[in-house]
Amino acid sequence: NPSQILSPTFSLSFVAQRVILALFWFVMSLVIATLAPGAVSRAVARINLLLLKVCAVGGAALVLLMALMIGGALVLPEYLSATVGLMGMLILVLGYVFGRIALQVSVGKLFQKHFLGDANRSETLAILIGVVTWTVLLSLPYLWLIALFAIFVTGIGLVLTGRVSTRWQNP
Repeated sequence: NPSQILSPTFSLSFVAQRVILALFWFVMSLVIATLAPGAVSRAVARINLLLLKVCAVGGAALVLLMALMIGGALVLPEYLSATVGLMGMLILVLGYVFGRIALQVSVGKLFQKHFLGDANRSETLAILIGVVTWTVLLSLPYLWLIALFAIFVTGIGLVLTGRVSTRWQNP
């Protein structure tokens, strides 16, 4: 029934699926924040300072990427359209994963800043709060579409606005 796509039925399996997804994203966020703490902290800083710019760049890039993938599939030869499609999917996956992790940490730190004291400023707690918030937000009927679009736009914007240092660093 197509009308049930936008209105999930709340059952034990639905809740169990969300708990497992929250656990997956909690572990994934911990791993990425441990392996690349500088990248995550710079992404959170860009979200806090330049959210409109990041979203504008990400939205424009998402529209352009979709147009290139669809246009490439229609016009280009098969081997080129497959290459363009795979590159586009790679950018989408990278944008989604990095954007979701950065948004989870950002929301968690924002929650800690406004609702918890200075003694409860933990990166792990911020990740946990952000994971729960985004998992709940992506589980709500009708709002999950907006949240998913926000994750893609922010993630692609963060990937494209990240600066690379051109100078060599001395050890």
